[in-house]
Amino acid sequence: MVEGYIVSDSFILYTCDTSTQAVSQLLTLVEKICQREFIDNGILIRGAIAKGEFDRVEAREIPSLQKGLIVGQAYVDAYLMEGSIKTAGIALTDEVFQDIEAYVYPIDCFRENINGKDICVMRYFNFDFLNEPENIINFTNMAIDAGWIPHYYNTLYWALLNEKPTKAISLFNGIVNCVNNGNPGENWRSLDMFIKGAFHDEVNTHFQTRFLAFLRSYIAVEGNDQRFLSSRTGNEERVLRYIDSCGNVTLKQISLDVKLSQATTSRIVKNLVKDGRVRITNNGRVQVYSLAVIHTNTR
Repeated sequence: MVEGYIVSDSFILYTCDTSTQAVSQLLTLVEKICQREFIDNGILIRGAIAKGEFDRVEAREIPSLQKGLIVGQAYVDAYLMEGSIKTAGIALTDEVFQDIEAYVYPIDCFRENINGKDICVMRYFNFDFLNEPENIINFTNMAIDAGWIPHYYNTLYWALLNEKPTKAISLFNGIVNCVNNGNPGENWRSLDMFIKGAFHDEVNTHFQTRFLAFLRSYIAVEGNDQRFLSSRTGNEERVLRYIDSCGNVTLKQISLDVKLSQATTSRIVKNLVKDGRVRITNNGRVQVYSLAVIHTNTR
């Protein structure tokens, strides 16, 4: 029930009617395409869905060369709305959102204020999706390559919408560790770029508030002295203590019980394995970790 065209660097999907089934298939397909493009090709998609009439006008200018034009108010509305949002997501016109509500179709969405008007945006980039270790790494590397433009911070904010502060801190820790790439002493410029970019005028002010809370968690106050503390060494000691006390444990168990993101846990454990302090064994289809050598300084 969903068809489409490829136009330059964009794809246009449409349904032949506005039935519950057609809308459901369209929304499901859009979400899958957006997530797969990010995972497979490192592309963050921004788009819009509008309701109305449109036509594809075929035109032939010279033999063997075909061109086509897409015309209609629905196409114009979707095109203009897509260009207005400042995050990775799919904007919905009021008509589309009202139809979705009428169909009682479950949709993960938020409202973004654009030029004084609230726009409903379908979210395909939520916390659970982003918090996958490979997705955090890919997202951070893309943001670094793009110079941390505001869209990346806004995407983070909406991914964290309605999530607990502990999840925000966990996600930020994962990103900081990716930016540091295991060596904060050498990669401080990348970290500076990440921090400075968060306070650009086009970044959501609510994101900035949450990010400031994260930064405060890295500051220790002793009298009039304020200094930034790195939690990297402390996290390694916590992971080592846990592995020592439990014996053979999976990466997921470590992440849940030590309360670190899976991406952070994965990097710490890989470094510990590389240093010869932790060993890997296979327990069926699952890899488990145990101490290679007992270090007295981990107790």
